[in-house]
Amino acid sequence: VDANGHLSLRGMGEGYTQVLVNGQQINALSGDVMLDGISMDMIERVEIVRGASASDSGAGIAGTIRIVTRQASGPVERKASVRSEFSPRGAFQHRASLATGGRSQQLEWQINASVTHSEKKTDVMAHEHQDIIGGEEFINSYNGQKQLVRSSQALLAGEVAVRPTRQDRLGLAWTAELSPEKRHTDGDFLYLYEAPSYDSLYEYRSRWRSRETSSPSWTLMPTLRWDHQTQGGGLLQAELGSRQGGGKNSYRYQVLEGRYLGGNAEDSRYRQRDWHSNLKWAQPLSNATRLTMGTQLRTERSTTTYVEGGDSFDEKLKRNTTAAFTQFNWSPSAFWNLEAGLRHEHIALTPSSESGLGTRTQNMWLPSLNIGYSPNALQRWHLQLAKTYRAPKFDDLMAHVRER
Repeated sequence: VDANGHLSLRGMGEGYTQVLVNGQQINALSGDVMLDGISMDMIERVEIVRGASASDSGAGIAGTIRIVTRQASGPVERKASVRSEFSPRGAFQHRASLATGGRSQQLEWQINASVTHSEKKTDVMAHEHQDIIGGEEFINSYNGQKQLVRSSQALLAGEVAVRPTRQDRLGLAWTAELSPEKRHTDGDFLYLYEAPSYDSLYEYRSRWRSRETSSPSWTLMPTLRWDHQTQGGGLLQAELGSRQGGGKNSYRYQVLEGRYLGGNAEDSRYRQRDWHSNLKWAQPLSNATRLTMGTQLRTERSTTTYVEGGDSFDEKLKRNTTAAFTQFNWSPSAFWNLEAGLRHEHIALTPSSESGLGTRTQNMWLPSLNIGYSPNALQRWHLQLAKTYRAPKFDDLMAHVRER
């Protein structure tokens, strides 16, 4: 996790790590992800998959991080907590959380909620000095900036599941977030130029102020999953989920340079709509082997509207992904594990019509081999062989340009 909260695995940087929350991709179109919006009180477990795997998307080149919020099938949580954090520099955070759940023979449920409010102040003063004795040049510049960030967040997550039979389980899981934010920045810049050969002192000064306000941005991620136990210890799983989100940002900037007063204003609205469906079948072939097969369908759409000076324009992006995979696992002993898989993805990316790029398609084959050796509970050796075959090969197809 870097200083900005972005996640990465194996040192490969942003955009190569896939992050799943309850099986849903949360960084598909943006390429990177920040997890400061997920409360630790709501997380049941985190699974880290090193490298590419056939059962996961080909987007996880460096690996996949699976985050699972507290499910109804896990331990029943009944807890309330209040926490306050302060720093000597004036920053603070208050959080209240509540967890409740229950379980019967045919019904199980778990609900988690949290409300957080935080405030952070920064005061930065920078001074630059350039001194050239022979050339009689002396320069001083002072740059001061004060910033105040206030943010709030309401988060609700949980699952309700029914068991109509001993072999079947139907569960509805969800994660909902509401998070407004306000950011105020005041700055002051002073530039002084003086030298013995000059009779007067040259001085340039400017002051600026920016106000950035985010309306309550919202995200809703419901997932409906059906699990059916087959004969021989197998599992048939069907899943249908969605990720809906939106918000509005307002930015105001004012600057005073001498007697000149200027500034600008910009507003933006965004909306993202994702749908996905999965069908997966896992069947043990023996005590040491297991076969997994599945197919996935995902549709992602994002729209951003910018308003500046009375003019507005939209940026739209759509991506459809269909995938099929098969995976074979073999564990000859408690120390060794071998996983061999093959995945195929067909991706169609459609930018906005104003870009003039048109729809671009890509077919990808991903064979992978993972070998793990764990001599004890504290050590694990992992060897991975994976390669992606893409068509076209890194081609950027435009109206008049073909670039390889």
